[in-house]
Amino acid sequence: MAEQYEINPEKDYGMDESPMILGFAGKQRVLLRPCADGTVLQPTIIFKAKHSKSRGVGTRQIRLEHRYAALRKAIWTKKANSRYCCLFVDNHASHCTIKFLCYACNHKIIIVGYPPHCTHWLQGLDVVYFACVKSVWGTECHRIEQDEEGKVLKGEFIRVYARVPEQAFMEELIKMAFAKTGIQLFDPSVITAEMTAPCHDSWT
Repeated sequence: MAEQYEINPEKDYGMDESPMILGFAGKQRVLLRPCADGTVLQPTIIFKAKHSKSRGVGTRQIRLEHRYAALRKAIWTKKANSRYCCLFVDNHASHCTIKFLCYACNHKIIIVGYPPHCTHWLQGLDVVYFACVKSVWGTECHRIEQDEEGKVLKGEFIRVYARVPEQAFMEELIKMAFAKTGIQLFDPSVITAEMTAPCHDSWT
C-alpha cells in the first residue's frame, strides 16, 4: 500500500483521544494526531456540549465532527499537498460510519483501523505516547497544586495544558511510537503471535 500510494513517514498519522484527569471535575479529553516523521498536529481539546440532545445533535455526531476537523487539518498540511496520506485509528463507532469513510476517501486519506481489543499492542499512542503525555500533565497539575494551592479545573485546563506539548511532543518519542508497533519502518515481526493470541480463560 505504501508503494502503491507513495506514502512515506511524513504522510503516516495516528489519531486518538486521551483523557486528562482534573482535580474535582472529572476528565477533559484531548484529540492527538502525531505523524511518523516525528511531528504532531495541533491538539484538539474536546469540551462536552451542553443541551446537545435538545438541539437535535447527539454525542456521537459531536465526536464525529471532531474527527472531521482532524482530517481537515491533516489535509491542509503542506506535507500532504493533495497527495495520499494514511490515518491509523481504533474501531470507535465514529471511525466506522459511511459518511466518515467517504469523506476520507474523497480527500485521499486512507483509513487503517486496528482490530478490536488490540490497541494496547498495536496503537503507538497507547503503547508509547500517551504515557509520556499524561506524565507531563500530572507533573504540571502537581506544580499548580504546590505553587497556586489549588486544583486544576476545567476553566484553567487550556492554560495548564499549553505547557504539555513543548515537553511531551518530542520527535524521538513520536517516532518510537510508530517504530515500536511496526508501522514505520514497516516491521510485522514486532507484533508476535503471543500478543494477538485469543484469551484461553474459561468462559462461564
